[in-house]
Amino acid sequence: MSVFQSVYETSFDALYRYVLARVRNRADADDIVSDAWSHVFGRYGALEDGEELRRLAFTSARNGIIDWSRRRKPQSLVGDIPVSDEVAPEVHDVDRALEGLRSDEQELIALKYFSRLSFREIGAVLHLNERTVQSRIYAILAKMRVTLQEEDHDGRTQLV
Repeated sequence: MSVFQSVYETSFDALYRYVLARVRNRADADDIVSDAWSHVFGRYGALEDGEELRRLAFTSARNGIIDWSRRRKPQSLVGDIPVSDEVAPEVHDVDRALEGLRSDEQELIALKYFSRLSFREIGAVLHLNERTVQSRIYAILAKMRVTLQEEDHDGRTQLV
């Protein structure tokens, strides 16, 4: 198995979840992910290290998301993801809390919780120190926790 194939198979789902969390619709996510992998494949001869290829895939996807966001207005996170009736209210609460974040904060949350990247991997993609990534994510979670507590005015159990 080639290094590219190995990276593709082990990273595809995480990359797709990251892109979908950012663009919030499957058609655009499909296009961005496809373009990112095409870019990685084109650079495969120059980069044969798996970590470098994975980092390039996320960087390419991130650039694709930036280009996409310049052309379109983002949609609601829950708009394209099927949700059962039992959890829908909580998901909508989290979606509202996510929408209240700045774009860079949303990106960190998407990389950590939708793509399940480690703090080290996120730092490599965003060119940040691992500790910086960790402290920023914890601060964002605290901000979301406050938002969710403020919105919990109808007696539902809080998510935090």
